[in-house]
Amino acid sequence: MSVNSTLPRFHYIRTLNLSVSLISMFNLLFLCMLLSLSCMYGQTFNQRINLHPSIQIIEFDDTPADSKADFLSSQILKIDATRDLVSIGSQPDILGYTHERMQQYYHGIKVENAIWTVHKRAGKIRSMSGNVTPIKGLSTVASITEEQALETALLHVSAKRYMWQLFGQRHMYPKGELVVYKGASGKDNPRLAYKFDVYALEPLYRAELYIDAINSELLGENNKIHEANVSASGATLY
Repeated sequence: MSVNSTLPRFHYIRTLNLSVSLISMFNLLFLCMLLSLSCMYGQTFNQRINLHPSIQIIEFDDTPADSKADFLSSQILKIDATRDLVSIGSQPDILGYTHERMQQYYHGIKVENAIWTVHKRAGKIRSMSGNVTPIKGLSTVASITEEQALETALLHVSAKRYMWQLFGQRHMYPKGELVVYKGASGKDNPRLAYKFDVYALEPLYRAELYIDAINSELLGENNKIHEANVSASGATLY
């Protein structure tokens, strides 16, 4: 691939075969550990990871100073990192690496499931990873109100009783957050949407619902309560 001469040499390690919205904290920590080990021993692991267009991983052959993180992110992602990426936390690991996570925004509106992470050690950038892509031409003006969007969300849930109807639980009433939504995988065309956290008691249900802010269409549902029945056998000490 051709690279701008002002950039340090880097190469892509494509992507993980994981849906962004389903990545657990354990998987994220495991990814950070793999990146740290790869940087430490100068090895890549693209042959051991299935390809998927959600998350891209970039390793630098010439490790640049961590002060160049915004410049490099802007060049690689084709965005204005100083405007569109906002730091949401930094996490050290046992190998001495620091993983700074940044949330993508579009004209001040949060882009759901769009995180970019810079992996650093000893003042040098070793790698970058995430699922940030440039967004262009998307209107940030909603055509429906938050109340209209919530009506669509509640019609979809159709519960008999909700958490906020209990005494002292009024704070659980769904509040709409205007976001940019690109589907659960982060690969769909970006849509302006209202995001609601709806918690029902009868039947038991809790999910984040995404309602199109233009036409009130239900775009996605991220369930926050999961059930699983697993058969198993084993010996005990009792």
